[in-house]
Amino acid sequence: MIERVCFERSKITGQYEIVKTERLSQEEEAQRLYDARQKALWDKNSRTRTAQNKAVREVGKKLIDSGYLDEQICELTNLSLSEIEKLKAKFNTQSLPSAT
Repeated sequence: MIERVCFERSKITGQYEIVKTERLSQEEEAQRLYDARQKALWDKNSRTRTAQNKAVREVGKKLIDSGYLDEQICELTNLSLSEIEKLKAKFNTQSLPSAT
């Protein structure tokens, strides 16, 4: 009888270990899926920010070419004066005084 109790106990313990291992495996898979989803969202947000920054700089370039003053470009695009200067240097343009 003592042997049977020990056998039953080890059998139960073994099943518990299997269940515990399966649960850990499922938790690891869930974590892996969560991490992959987070990475995809971060990548998408990064691409969106990059596209937005590029679009703002293109608008800034067009405003420079159209003769807007640097202060006006700052106000319209939220670009800093140093960013506008960098755009001018990159495209080798100078803002023209606006015709008022």
